[in-house]
Amino acid sequence: MHQLLKLPLIFFFIASVVGVLLRWHQVYPVEGFVYPYWLHAHSHLMFLGWVFNALVVNAVVQILPDAPVKRYTKIIWLLNALVLGMLISFPLQGYGVYSIIISTLHTVVAVIFIVHFFRAVRHVVFAEVQYMKTAFGFFALSAAGPFALGALMANGLGQTPAYHLAVYYYLHFQYNGVFMFGALALFYRLLRQKEVVVHDALAQRGKMFLILSCLLTYALSALWLQPSVVVYVIGLVGALLQFVAFIFICRSVDQDGIRLFKKFSNPARIFFVLAAISLIIKLVLQLVSVVPVVAQLAFDVRFYVIAYLHLVLIGVISFFLLGWYHEQGYLKKVSWIFLFLLVLAFVASEAAMILVGLISLDMIREIILFSSIAMSVAIGVYAIRQKVA
Repeated sequence: MHQLLKLPLIFFFIASVVGVLLRWHQVYPVEGFVYPYWLHAHSHLMFLGWVFNALVVNAVVQILPDAPVKRYTKIIWLLNALVLGMLISFPLQGYGVYSIIISTLHTVVAVIFIVHFFRAVRHVVFAEVQYMKTAFGFFALSAAGPFALGALMANGLGQTPAYHLAVYYYLHFQYNGVFMFGALALFYRLLRQKEVVVHDALAQRGKMFLILSCLLTYALSALWLQPSVVVYVIGLVGALLQFVAFIFICRSVDQDGIRLFKKFSNPARIFFVLAAISLIIKLVLQLVSVVPVVAQLAFDVRFYVIAYLHLVLIGVISFFLLGWYHEQGYLKKVSWIFLFLLVLAFVASEAAMILVGLISLDMIREIILFSSIAMSVAIGVYAIRQKVA
C-alpha cells in the first residue's frame, strides 16, 4: 500500500510536463497539436492523478490504518490505471468515446471506494474523518458536472451558458469541496500526530459552515450572467460564511500559532505558510468577486481565471500537500534550490497573468512558459526524491 503513495507525485510531475507542452504551443505553435485535447488531459491529471489520488491513498494509509489492505490496494491501483488511460485518450480524442468511458469508469470506481470508506468510518467522530468524508461526498456531487457536459455537447449545446455553468459546477465543487475539505482533513490528522489537542465539536461547526458556504458560493460562478440581485446576495452570504467557518476551524486547534509552527520541519513550514497566504487571498478574492464589474472581468479575461485556479490548485492545495509529504517523511532531503525554484516560478507565473494589459501578450506567454518549465523541473525533483518503500 505504501508504494501507492509515490503515484500522486509522479502524476503531478506528468501533469506539469503537459502544462509545459500547453504553454510551449502558445509561444511556438506545434503542427497537429490540439490544444483543447491536451488541456483536458492536464486538468484530469491534476485533479484525479494528483490531488484526489493523494487524498485517497493518504485516507487509507493515515486514517484507516487497520483497513483491509488488499481490497483498497486493488481499488487504488484501478483508479491509477484509469487515470493513465485518461492521459492516453484525452490527447488523442478529447471528450471522445474512449475518454468518456474511462472517465465514467473512474467515477464509478471512486464511488465504490467512497462507499467502503464511509462504511469503515461510520462511527468515527474525529475531525479528520468527518472532513475527509465531506471531501469524498463533494466528489460524488461534483461528478454530475462532466456528465452534464457530455449531454450538452452531444446535443450541440457546447459553449452555451449552460455549458459554462456545468464546467464551473465541476470546478467549484472540486476546488472548494473535495480539495479544501480533503486538505483540512489531512491538516487535522497532522495535528493529531503532533499531539495537538483538537476540539472536534468546534471543528464540526466549522465544517457545517464551510459546507453551507461551498453550496452557496456556487452562485459566484453564475454572476457573469448578470442574474437577479438574489443570486448576488446568495454569493455574498456564502463568501462571508467562509470566514466564519475558518474562525471555528482556527479555534478548534488548542495551540497558539508560534508553538504550532515550531512543531513542523523547515520545508513543511514554508509550504504551510505559503498555502495559508494563498488561502487568505482566495477567500478575499471570492468576497470581492461579488462586485458585478469584478465578476464580469473575471469571466472575460481568461488569464484571471487561470491565475485564480492555479492560486487554489498550486498555491493552496499543492503547497499544502508538499508540506504534508515532507512532514510525513515521504521525501528524502530536497535541496532548497528546488523549493525556491518552485515558489518563485509559481509567483512569476501568477504575476504575469495578473499583469495582462500592462505588458505584451507575447511577454506574458513567454514568462508563463519559462515559469512552467521551472516548476516542472522542481516537481520532477520532488517526484524522484520520494522514499516510500
